Amino acid sequence: MKKHSKKKKEIEALKIQEDNQQIALYYFDGSGFSLVPNVPYCWQKKGETIALDSSRSRPINVLGFLKRDNTFSFYYVDGSVDSELVVAVFEHFISTLDESRKTVVIMDNAPAHTSAYFEAQKARWKKRNVEICPLSTYSPELNIIEILWRFVKYQWLPFNAYLSLDTLKEKLTEVFLNVGKKFTIVFAWLLIYKLVLIHGIISHGDGSMKQIAILGSTGSIGVQSLDVINQFSGQF
Repeated sequence: MKKHSKKKKEIEALKIQEDNQQIALYYFDGSGFSLVPNVPYCWQKKGETIALDSSRSRPINVLGFLKRDNTFSFYYVDGSVDSELVVAVFEHFISTLDESRKTVVIMDNAPAHTSAYFEAQKARWKKRNVEICPLSTYSPELNIIEILWRFVKYQWLPFNAYLSLDTLKEKLTEVFLNVGKKFTIVFAWLLIYKLVLIHGIISHGDGSMKQIAILGSTGSIGVQSLDVINQFSGQF
């Protein structure tokens, strides 16, 4: 528990550094997609059944790097995800970065991320102004790219994506290429910050602000609650 709290504070400090344009902060992780659909919440008429065919298939594995502003880089990988493959993906990703600004990558402690081979690359990457921030164990909630995978699987992929593997990859590519454009995630901390700022400007000419905090505001109900507060900021 102490390690989790310490890591959470460390990440909050990194966010502040990014807000001050001192670093670029990315979250890394992978996910698998197959022809076994992830059934989203939906409405159906009485007596009507909305069904998706399910079939066994090899997984489409994706590795990705996500920033809080929805900047997203993704890589399709064939076969199992081992350390050599992860290092190769990191090498390509690092080659796309501006080395004049420090980059920090937050990632979990999966075996491929903690192997001796992966650890051996860190010193060389640090010389290229890239550092790794490993998460504490059992803390996926600290890795915001987990939210992106959930949105892709349960909200953004259309039903017809599961017709075939080729169709699934096509639809996945359409979604991934439009993250930050057609498909966006407004992370809760950003909304709260903006609401407090907007509330202070609208309601208090002297610059004073009320504090607004909502716990668990990344789901649809939480986001809608924040929207209501934004619309009626003078009353909250």
